[in-house]
Amino acid sequence: MFLLENVRFYAEEEGKGVKEDGSKFKPDSEDVNLFREKLTKHGDIYINDAFGCAHRAHSSVVGIQLQQRYININKSMFILFSTIYNV
Repeated sequence: MFLLENVRFYAEEEGKGVKEDGSKFKPDSEDVNLFREKLTKHGDIYINDAFGCAHRAHSSVVGIQLQQRYININKSMFILFSTIYNV
């Protein structure tokens, strides 16, 4: 089980960022795809506990390419532990 840092500080998460000089920029699609691939490699099941962000088209919401994806953490944890321990 992995707990990742807040990924919204990566420009590839939201598709936009701010440089040190204060100017805004958009990461190119290749960088966004690489970021999404890195997020996907962390596991087999993805649980998003940030319910308030679940409707956004951010990389950590729509870019992780896993078959098992859960949004509500309470239900998700029940399903996960039920699967692991055959409860």
